[in-house]
Amino acid sequence: AYPKTNQGKGISVRSELKARIERSPTDAALIGMLLALVALVLLIACANVGSLLVSRSATRAREIAVRRAMGAGRPRLVRQLLTESLMLALAGGAVGLVLAYAGVRFFRGIPLSTDLPIAIDVRLDGRVLLFSLAAALASVVVFGLAPALRTARADLVPSLKSGEGAVAARGRMRGRQALVVAQVALSLVLLASGAGILRGFQRALGSHPGFRTEGLLLANFDPTVPRYAFERARPFYGRLLEEARRLPGVRAAALTRALPLSNQQHQIAFVPEGHALAPGQEALTAMGNVVSSDYFQTAGVPLLSGRPFRETDDADGPPVVIVNEEMARRHWPGQDPLGKRLRRGGADGPWAEVVGVARSHRYMWIGEELQPFLYMPYAQSDLLRMTVMLQADGDPRALARPLQDLVRTLGPDVPMHNVRTMEELFLTRGVGIPRMLVQTVGAMGLLGLTLALVGLYGLMAYTVSRRTREIGIRMAVGADRGAVLRMVLRQGARLALVGVAVGLVASAGVARGLASVIAGVQPGDPVALVLLPALLLAVTVGATMAPAVRAARIDPLVALRHD
Repeated sequence: AYPKTNQGKGISVRSELKARIERSPTDAALIGMLLALVALVLLIACANVGSLLVSRSATRAREIAVRRAMGAGRPRLVRQLLTESLMLALAGGAVGLVLAYAGVRFFRGIPLSTDLPIAIDVRLDGRVLLFSLAAALASVVVFGLAPALRTARADLVPSLKSGEGAVAARGRMRGRQALVVAQVALSLVLLASGAGILRGFQRALGSHPGFRTEGLLLANFDPTVPRYAFERARPFYGRLLEEARRLPGVRAAALTRALPLSNQQHQIAFVPEGHALAPGQEALTAMGNVVSSDYFQTAGVPLLSGRPFRETDDADGPPVVIVNEEMARRHWPGQDPLGKRLRRGGADGPWAEVVGVARSHRYMWIGEELQPFLYMPYAQSDLLRMTVMLQADGDPRALARPLQDLVRTLGPDVPMHNVRTMEELFLTRGVGIPRMLVQTVGAMGLLGLTLALVGLYGLMAYTVSRRTREIGIRMAVGADRGAVLRMVLRQGARLALVGVAVGLVASAGVARGLASVIAGVQPGDPVALVLLPALLLAVTVGATMAPAVRAARIDPLVALRHD
């Protein structure tokens, strides 16, 4: 549960964040992954702007020298250049906020699998604005300060003579090349991440989810609204299931607290018999669910061994549980888990016997790794809010009206809501969310690639402009246009190769991190190792084609007179 707050003390932001991470570690990992990818896009954009500022410093060397000759000090020049960078960053941040607002409107339009008037509350608040401002200021300091200091330190006399100054062309070129290499590498990381996530979800969706996704009608009930006590709610659910099984077109009916691929599963504390806890550890935890006796048949979750829950597994009977195969594998490896015992609820909880082993499947979302899971019988719980699951012979939607009429007869004051099919829930949680995640990461990858191509094109165009005289001399002494074209393309290909090599190493580490969050992601995926690097190399080399063609068309006579 979330930590409690009070009027006097409150809780720290760190404590609240820690509680949310512990409550939903998968969501926290996904959010962290997306934030890391966003940071990569920001780094690519900042590297691009920094590269342009380095190039611009060469053209302004004479201007800065004149200002210094007229009495301007270096601190004043640095402030001027940083102010210009700040204006660029603030303008970019403003455009980013406009795009963020468009993204907010997009996320607000995502449909939810519910008939209640609920919408996703996505909005730009003050913390987002402060973060945007901080990111803009940080980008100025990190990527604008170095060009400003280098420009302000230019030697006065050489700058007034040639416009180059002490900002050495070779050092400046190496800085731009390093930035371009970083952009290519980061763009490969983004593209490989998007491809890995896409292929991971394809593998997950290509296999059977482990539960029935068609022919099921779902309906939520909340007896707390008419203030039912548990002693009154249990007979209501019992009669509801009994009468629902008699409805025409109903094969089976069951109760469940949580649905597959929902966020309704809760953490259950337990201690297996004979397990030695670590010092300071009070219990182990695993996700769990509370279900009725016919749940496994209705939901299509097969039992691998043992038995399902029975009607006799009630409050007067001995506590029992059903575990999934992943929990059996972890806590009773090489043993038959049937008949094993565990303390339910912690070290002081009652002993519960394992009476069945169910097949493992995805519980929270389609991309999770298999994890331990506990099932407990509804008759041995005190829960009131439950979901009725009906297996239909035909269209499950046809059972909605008969079920509503039945509820009006048995408990007219008990609200029935969230009437939907399992297929709708699966398409929303199992397909829709992964598709949105892939589209988001893919868009970031394409944006990063575009920025990297712009940076590479700018570097090669700048290189051609700085080497105009050299190219003219080469052509004057016999070099043909093809040789000049190959020279420029070779330089661009060299940068692209270095960037791809660095990106491959970084992508391997990122892939291992993604594999720990999303099931199906393979660190050694041939798409990320072969296809994407080859494609990126071809695209980046293509970005140098226009500057190379321009260099090959240089008139030697004009080039020799170039200043």
